[in-house]
Amino acid sequence: MIVIIRENQELVFGLDIGTRTIIGIVGYKRGNKFVVIKSALKEHEERAMIDGQVHDVSKVAYTVNCVKEEIEKSIGRKLTEVSIAAAGRVLNTQVVEFTKEYNHTILFNKSYVDELESLALKLAAKNLEEELRSSSENYDCVGYSVITYMLENQSIIQLEGQSGKSASVKLIATFLPKVVMESLREVTKRVGLTVAHSTLEPIAAITAVIPINLRVLNLALVDVGAGTSDIAITNSGSVLSYGMIPFAGDEITEVIAQRYLLDFNVADKVKKDLANSTIIEFHDIINRKYKISSKEILDLISPIVTNLATLIVDKIIELNGGVSPRVIFCIGGSSQVVGLTEKIAERAKIDIAQVTIRSGEQVEGVIDEKKEVCGPQVITPYGICLVGANENITKSINIIVNGEHYELKSDNKFSVVNVMDLDDFKNKSLFATKGESLIFTLDGREIILRGEFGIPGEILLNGKITSLDSEIKSGDQILIKFGVQGKNATKKIKDYIKDPIVVYIEDNEITLPIFMKDGDVLDSNYDIKTGDKIISMGASNLKELITMYKGSKIDTIYVNGELADQWYILEDNDIITTKGFFEKKKEIPVEPELITPDLSYTQTKTFTNPRSFLNADGKIGKTIDVRVNGKLIKMRGMDEYMFVNVFDYIDFDLNAKRGNIELRLNGGDVSFTQILKNGDNIEIFWQT
Repeated sequence: MIVIIRENQELVFGLDIGTRTIIGIVGYKRGNKFVVIKSALKEHEERAMIDGQVHDVSKVAYTVNCVKEEIEKSIGRKLTEVSIAAAGRVLNTQVVEFTKEYNHTILFNKSYVDELESLALKLAAKNLEEELRSSSENYDCVGYSVITYMLENQSIIQLEGQSGKSASVKLIATFLPKVVMESLREVTKRVGLTVAHSTLEPIAAITAVIPINLRVLNLALVDVGAGTSDIAITNSGSVLSYGMIPFAGDEITEVIAQRYLLDFNVADKVKKDLANSTIIEFHDIINRKYKISSKEILDLISPIVTNLATLIVDKIIELNGGVSPRVIFCIGGSSQVVGLTEKIAERAKIDIAQVTIRSGEQVEGVIDEKKEVCGPQVITPYGICLVGANENITKSINIIVNGEHYELKSDNKFSVVNVMDLDDFKNKSLFATKGESLIFTLDGREIILRGEFGIPGEILLNGKITSLDSEIKSGDQILIKFGVQGKNATKKIKDYIKDPIVVYIEDNEITLPIFMKDGDVLDSNYDIKTGDKIISMGASNLKELITMYKGSKIDTIYVNGELADQWYILEDNDIITTKGFFEKKKEIPVEPELITPDLSYTQTKTFTNPRSFLNADGKIGKTIDVRVNGKLIKMRGMDEYMFVNVFDYIDFDLNAKRGNIELRLNGGDVSFTQILKNGDNIEIFWQT
């Protein structure tokens, strides 16, 4: 049957993942009642769970999915969140009391009460560590019950709404190994469900069976399932203790299976039929047919039932301070085993009427008109839904984030992601963003330099690294370290200068390579920017270099006095000149026989007629005397002489490359084009 539900109706989906059966219930909160819309039950096809522990995740997930799909089909809505409960297998309980003093009188609203309880739970976890002598990180707190509140040393039933300067809470906290809860979460995850709330099975059961107004009585609740028997004790208005024994209905089933060679599922059906039939019929694993009286089987299992009752009562008395409670409520599928309640009453030495089986119809807080799943086995699923529905009530918590106090309000559970939604943090990121890339061209080739990776942020919850989906409570301290952007990619011109050389272009000393952008020469410390189009000129760009420096195209180029083509590769200390700088001057003797030059470097050049040299126009040139490295040189045949012309009169190999060439005129620096005068003192040498 399809159930019509309002589109915006908030639903609670509770799952009881039991050792033998999976029960799912969907409903909603209406006032102080939980209204059931749809229930579904399915038994495991194989023994995928033992003693409340998941042993085969895939098989358990398959059964859960069958229940989920049946409910979804009925209600016409996809289910995404679920409330679950864990059996009390290897349960550890801690009873603690925590007191907090305040500097001024405060009104204890819900957030203050939650903070007080949270601090008590931290103390419980610390006590657990001391007991185990190891970290409590391997345990989950699956639930707790408040025993009593104190306001300024006075016992009080309800702290919320009261005012005072000090308050304390005494509570019982329950812990299970993390592996127990993780296996249940993995099952739900595989079927597309997120765990919205988790608790302990006896906490869920006692919520359904023993309302707060009955807890003033000394009562016991035992949930006898297939794998475990979970116990809770109440007195004086609160839950005093929780406990568990790893012995329940499956032990009875196994005795039947062993005796008659039965498949486990067949043996479990035989056990259930004992309550309703006097003659039991079944086939064993080799297909032999049995038709026997129920009395024979009851006699077979009687010792096991007695043992189960003994273990249950002894644990109840232990948890109840050494005495039997006034009443023992029995729930769970295996509580219906014939003779169990009688044996419990006998062991506890109380009247049989004080050991009673409770069924779903007796749960006051639930309205279930269809009763698709009923009996004592539905009580824990009801309780799971009741606890889950109560968690959906809007609540608030007080937390400290980066040293500042904040109050959070939500209809659901609180997690770190709620903190990131606060105005102070919503525009900040935990992600490590990369620095900006640098993209430019060098000599027509695109270069892409990536920015550095940033430093990812992290969140510390009470001093330990956590994730965004981690649940938070009042009193928690959170430190958020936001992500840091990586450094932008950067490059300077000097990063591309390799094997620099120094050359001389007429009067200019130039360090190659040079780099240019938009016609301008760039400094070596220039920071390259995205979009720059840079060209370089180096040792192989002779023609381009001389054109750039002369401002026009030059056809004839000299390097170290020798004519050079455009393919010439420049070397360190090369001297580059244009036409006329190193050319030999035209000498036209009037009387050849009168010319008696002495061309040796070590002697002064002499002429019989100082006016016997002609310049390029055929006219007699000017004569000057200079000293080069201390030797007298007579320069003739030109109207004026530049410094570079002195190389026509001396034997100095510019290609020797013995270091950096040093040029001096009258003790100071000089350029190649500087005009010489009579009597100038010149120095030319290699500086090594």
